[in-house]
Amino acid sequence: MAAHVDDLAAARTRGLTTFYVHRPHEYGGLFVPPATDPAAALTVSSFKDLADRL
Repeated sequence: MAAHVDDLAAARTRGLTTFYVHRPHEYGGLFVPPATDPAAALTVSSFKDLADRL
């Protein structure tokens, strides 16, 4: 697990499976991160959603 899209990309280059948790308020509304990471194995909207799906 990583906190940002670029960290996930680096993890994938090392052969790890990645999951993206969309956190639209991460930057206090100054910047909205992408809603999805198309390269991630799974994109979810919360850590609870991730836990439920795992």
